Amino acid sequence: MRIFYLIIFICFSVLVSGQQILYSEGKQKIQLYENGVYSLVTDVDTVMVHLIRPNVSDSIGYYLVFSKIIEAEYFVANYLLHKEQDVTNLSLKIAKEENNLNHISDNKKKLKDLRIKIKDNEDLYSNALHYKTLADHIVVNDSITSHKKWERLKKYVDSKDYLLKIIQNRSLMPPAETNVTLDITGKTDVLDKPEIKKIILESNKNCSVTEIVKSKTIELQNDFAPFFTYTPERLKSYLKNENLLKGKIRLRQINNQYYLDLTLILNSKDAAKSYGNIPENNMFRIEFINGIRLNFKNLKNSGGSIEEYSGRVIYNLTFNVGKEMLNLIDKVPIDHVGLMWSTGFEKYNIYEIDVLMNQYKCIKSLNRQK
Repeated sequence: MRIFYLIIFICFSVLVSGQQILYSEGKQKIQLYENGVYSLVTDVDTVMVHLIRPNVSDSIGYYLVFSKIIEAEYFVANYLLHKEQDVTNLSLKIAKEENNLNHISDNKKKLKDLRIKIKDNEDLYSNALHYKTLADHIVVNDSITSHKKWERLKKYVDSKDYLLKIIQNRSLMPPAETNVTLDITGKTDVLDKPEIKKIILESNKNCSVTEIVKSKTIELQNDFAPFFTYTPERLKSYLKNENLLKGKIRLRQINNQYYLDLTLILNSKDAAKSYGNIPENNMFRIEFINGIRLNFKNLKNSGGSIEEYSGRVIYNLTFNVGKEMLNLIDKVPIDHVGLMWSTGFEKYNIYEIDVLMNQYKCIKSLNRQK
């Protein structure tokens, strides 16, 4: 019955899958992440400096860099709008096949609104590209050759000051290939601010661990890694190269206690209605290739949150990990897992069978170095 309703209500809201590299017309290399957030692969350090220190707005560098940010901002917006248009066209096609009049009407209205937004954004992007090209000319010539052109650039950038506020409030993600130290402490007391650093082991380049040191705790976090994907057979023809459900996992250690963090990504908010939520204490089962099963309890209720940019629904789960589990993942690959949703139990085959084995080895290697 769940599959039937998924076919009826499936909403192809996947705008971005995984990390993508885009190239703007202004010849900028842009890394686009799953949630629609992006970063400039080139000039990242310069861009971040000016975002973090906007008080340098009187300097020439500020205007040159910000012109690049504006062009990237409108380019990414344009890309996402066209992706959304493609998704809506596909959704309309399915609604027509199902003769669902309400969905046909909704999708037609959405397409009309999208065409207006795309036209408006393309005009904004054309203007942004012009001024980005002007800024490039100033950089290449290493001088402000025309006072009038420079004043035009300053006036244009100043008129987009609201974009800086939007970008500053957005959760910018660092490029995957860089090692960074991020202060993500928010409004915590200055004396209790954690020291956060990224560690790439020289002995194993696949180990990427974040160390968070507070006054009384040391936390080691592996990066989230792909764990499984799942698409019901009846939906594969609709979703094509996409998956209905994707799971990512990481192992982390706080002092001597280990935890598993599991992130589930449902590619449709309508599908989430069929799956429901994952209450506190609901079971998560791991079965190893030797037949041993271990059951875990979810430590907190997860009702799912909708991503602003993609429309996908994200569930975040956490489980305590005991010594028995650590002994198993150290030596035995995983066969499959099962999860108790509020609407029922579902099993998933695991293709990354040694992901937790590798993550545990990474943490053990770091502990040996201390």
